Amino acid sequence: MTPYLHSGAIEELVVIAFHLRNIRGGKGLRQLFRDMMSVLYDYDRVLVTLLLPLIPEYGYWKDVFCLSMSLPHLLEPTLRLCTLQLLEDERRVSLGLAPSLLAKYIPKEKKKYKGFASSFARYLYPEIQCHSLRMAKTRKRISALNVGTLEVTLCKPSWASIEPSTIPVLAREKYRLALMNEVRGGAIRSIAGDRIACREKFMAFLAAEKVFTEPIVLTTASEKYAPVRRTVEFWRTHRLNV
Repeated sequence: MTPYLHSGAIEELVVIAFHLRNIRGGKGLRQLFRDMMSVLYDYDRVLVTLLLPLIPEYGYWKDVFCLSMSLPHLLEPTLRLCTLQLLEDERRVSLGLAPSLLAKYIPKEKKKYKGFASSFARYLYPEIQCHSLRMAKTRKRISALNVGTLEVTLCKPSWASIEPSTIPVLAREKYRLALMNEVRGGAIRSIAGDRIACREKFMAFLAAEKVFTEPIVLTTASEKYAPVRRTVEFWRTHRLNV
């Protein structure tokens, strides 16, 4: 990878990294993407910082938290990014719109990356000295946004509203039987119209996905990676200091 960084092909390399991670139409490779971001960080941490907001769009928020806890100087930009997303999600929920998946994946106090949870609470409420109070106020705001996720939708009679293309690869596999309205062995689980509609949508989606296979070079030329290309071009033009 390093020779490509010095060859001037950095834009293509970054796009390929995001294609490899893309969970909706890409390869869905988590660890390889994180490894490539680590190498890219050693080359230029400013570029990786600029790319941070795009990572949840192609991968998921845990990628951001993993990188922020393993790479120096990325914690502060990640805390800033999460704060802005939290405010945006609160605005969307107040308007009756679905929030992002930040609330679902943000590290919790007693889980992996629990250090981030403490740092985020401190970042949100620097004026509060009591740690437990900071954490409680942060938990309250996060829990209020944990709506509209796939898991929540699966508990409601709104299966027909689920869009297959919006569900990550791992979640599709994890909930495949439920989404396909099947029991083990292939028999139909329910004759409810909502469940049948969901099944038909997923069958059509999976059939189209099998037909649609592009070589990686053609796929990375897709318009879907335009935000990545614009970010690299911005970095190349301005060479910001973060």
